[in-house]
Amino acid sequence: YQDDSAAYTMTIQTEPKVLNKGKGFVINSVELLADNQSSGSTTLSVSRDDYASFQVLGSFDLTQRRKRIMRGGLCRNHAIFKLEDAGNNAWRGQALVVNYSPCAT
Repeated sequence: YQDDSAAYTMTIQTEPKVLNKGKGFVINSVELLADNQSSGSTTLSVSRDDYASFQVLGSFDLTQRRKRIMRGGLCRNHAIFKLEDAGNNAWRGQALVVNYSPCAT
């Protein structure tokens, strides 16, 4: 959206998500449950070092019925997710669904 004709970026960050009881895991996919739009995308990033840095995993295509990003990489004990959207559209999301596989680190 715009405020006084100046565009702004929406940013949503999760708290640290501890999966696999704090042991290592590999993110197979992340799905965004959100409204379908006529255009636009939302970028997904992950932090594995307590918000110090974020790595972009990809962008969700908001026009698709299933909004999914594949292959998120290895996390040693937790992951923090960040969504960013600079589109000038209403945005309504419900959840991030993380599919992961446990691994030995």
